[in-house]
Amino acid sequence: MGDNILGKTIQKDRKSKGMRQEELATLSGVSTAQICRIEKGITEKPRLETIKVIASVLQIDLREIMREAGYTDLEIFQVCEEQYKNRISDHENWLDIRYLSDEDKVLMQEMYQKISKLSPDDKAIIEIVLR
Repeated sequence: MGDNILGKTIQKDRKSKGMRQEELATLSGVSTAQICRIEKGITEKPRLETIKVIASVLQIDLREIMREAGYTDLEIFQVCEEQYKNRISDHENWLDIRYLSDEDKVLMQEMYQKISKLSPDDKAIIEIVLR
């Protein structure tokens, strides 16, 4: 097992909110046993859906917790891209920056900076994913 940064983050944030593992389990729909395994570092890379619900309940930045869980930048990008599409799906052009919150604009800028540093092969993969 590695440094267990993910487990420590979840445990710290859970405790800072005065929550027991059982309460986090109830609110997230993730079993108490699974939360315990994540916090102890036994489960090093939980499923994405598990990460999403825990991040939502604890109000942890999803991108950061995904990094801590060992997800790649491409996987994080895909999840963020999906979230943007879902948030702005009511608009005809989901990339119309007028409809983005300030937080979303910052995230888009961060993603653009990362994409601009990718190799041509990685950019081609992203183009395929976004189609």
